Amino acid sequence: MNEAGLYIHIPYCQAKCGYCSFNSRPGQRQTADNYLDILKYQVEQYSHQPEIKGLCFDTIFFGGGTPTLASPQKLAELLSLIRAHFACSDDLEISIEANPNTLSPGDLGLLRQVGFNRLSLGVQSFDDTILKRLNRTHTGKQARQAFYWAREAGFDNISCDLIYGLPEQTIARWQNDLQTILDLDPDHLSLYELSIEPGTAFHAEAESLVLPDDDLLADLEDLSKTLLSPTYDQYEISNFCKKGRQCNHNLTYWRNGNYLGFGAGAVSCI
Repeated sequence: MNEAGLYIHIPYCQAKCGYCSFNSRPGQRQTADNYLDILKYQVEQYSHQPEIKGLCFDTIFFGGGTPTLASPQKLAELLSLIRAHFACSDDLEISIEANPNTLSPGDLGLLRQVGFNRLSLGVQSFDDTILKRLNRTHTGKQARQAFYWAREAGFDNISCDLIYGLPEQTIARWQNDLQTILDLDPDHLSLYELSIEPGTAFHAEAESLVLPDDDLLADLEDLSKTLLSPTYDQYEISNFCKKGRQCNHNLTYWRNGNYLGFGAGAVSCI
């Protein structure tokens, strides 16, 4: 059978971040839970398609939006349905994206128990002033706490997202973020340069944003590589990992492999 990845798009967040151009919108837990119930029909429908029969899924990725805005029980139900309807490999990588303040020790314990084995934590920054400017709904303290809770729940494969090139970001602020990450010691890191996209709040206020110039951006990138290189390998432009901790789901995209998508903003390539 041919290997493939499976992506689940959950488009709801607690709030829309100023930089976000993704297919997402504000919502509550009940909205996300109702969406997952509807998504079950799409999963069942596609499981009967002939082109799916020859695929064995070795990665499943719940992305967003903020998948953990939904209840862990509903996420568990959908994951169970997927595994019942599709052929899956024994060493299945099952990732879920999360924002720090949507997690609790109990939720993380249940997600780990039902099979999620990779957590992608949307930190973006540990600087509360910057987080507020981005319209993030968590604090730096909550990000650190969520990481510790995830480790205690048994997640031994955790990725963290950070953004550089942010309004009023300095070398010192970025270095503090990187040092905090190194102290936490995640298994994978995604470092994204801010881009101002049409339709975002940042695009509407672009003339008033105080952004790093090209020289400072280059310095931020150089600092990242200098601080991270002893511990992490850079295996893609924005992605760093410890040995053997590449995101296998993303590797499927980059290698033009097979993938099946469910949900409002998902696409497939079979």
